[in-house]
Amino acid sequence: MDLSSGLKSLFLMIMEDWKIFLCLTILSSLYLYYTSTFNFFEKRGIPYRKPVIFVGNLGPRLRGKQSFHEFQLEVYNYFKGNRFGGIFEGRRPLLTILDPDLIKAITIRDFDHFTDRMAMNAKEPKFWSRSLLNLKGSEWKAVRSTLTPVFSSSRLRNMLPLIELCSKQMVQFLHQYDKKDVEMKQTIGHFTLEVAEKFDYMPMHKRIMLYFILIFLPQLIRYLNFSFLNLESSKELVTILKVAKDERQKSGVKKNDFLQILVDFSENERTESEKTKSTVLSRVDRVCTKPYNLPGTNVVIKPGEVVAIPLYGIQMDPEYYPEPKEFKPERFLNENKNERPSHLYMAFGVGPRNCIGLRFAMLSAKLAMVDLVKKFRFSACDKTEDPIQFDRRSLLLKARGGLWVRVEAI
Repeated sequence: MDLSSGLKSLFLMIMEDWKIFLCLTILSSLYLYYTSTFNFFEKRGIPYRKPVIFVGNLGPRLRGKQSFHEFQLEVYNYFKGNRFGGIFEGRRPLLTILDPDLIKAITIRDFDHFTDRMAMNAKEPKFWSRSLLNLKGSEWKAVRSTLTPVFSSSRLRNMLPLIELCSKQMVQFLHQYDKKDVEMKQTIGHFTLEVAEKFDYMPMHKRIMLYFILIFLPQLIRYLNFSFLNLESSKELVTILKVAKDERQKSGVKKNDFLQILVDFSENERTESEKTKSTVLSRVDRVCTKPYNLPGTNVVIKPGEVVAIPLYGIQMDPEYYPEPKEFKPERFLNENKNERPSHLYMAFGVGPRNCIGLRFAMLSAKLAMVDLVKKFRFSACDKTEDPIQFDRRSLLLKARGGLWVRVEAI
């Protein structure tokens, strides 16, 4: 009986030790995996911020203490005085570029070494995964070449009456709020067809889960039906466009609008996709596609490694934009623009992978601004926040409580 009890105790002790050993093995493996890249910059002699296991340098961002653009500004100020520096997003090293000459080299002069963006390769929706934002290599080049004529000068001139009509409709819409307080972001959203607002439609639990996957298991995202987009609104718009496109094709009528652009593009899509298959846009980031030696340094960037440009930090740097928090539109006059490197204003990206609709967006914004200033007087109201408080949940530069002003017709 005593022998049996002793054997049982020994067995239980071994089992208990086995569980402890297994637990320690798992924890050790996780620790080694998530810290294995933490000497990435030290080995190359690159200044870097000391990371924390699992989150890297994203701790304040994940805890909601910083917005995305505030994080970029902090990173920029931390490395100010260096040409570049390293941070970690989870366990992924990311080389931050500050030097204007290096920025120009990576995004323009030596673009062939950095043709791809850091994309979220989600399985669905298809229109997101197949967008210019996510396409890579020769496939991106083929689609970009096909779409570029869509935004030619002649096309924009033809679309001008439609843009003007939309602007006039926005003015008519605002007249109903004469001498009232208006939230302008939502109002302007009617003008810009803002159906792709990111992150705000996502419930908190889904947002936390997505952050977790992006940091700890980024490869898993392609197998999950996750998206930053408001999928219901986006799918509804896609359905409407498909029906309208089919009607336009059946009627044979051609007009100078975006629907006609979709029709024309779909007719060329088969040819372009076959050609592509048969041959092997707070920051701007680029993925290295072939080995690159940073000019003036002994640092070599290898394929698959990511470089990032902290836009908000650059745009808040007094060296380039004196009194950056002040509203000074004259800083963009030609005589003032010429005093700083032209490629440092990257609101629409920079280089061959900049925003393809840049000229269309600027044309639309300028027309809307002229109409609004001619017809209304805008002033601060009780709901106006000064200074503006930014939404720390959003990936976009967005006011936390909206942009409220008093509107008075002139």
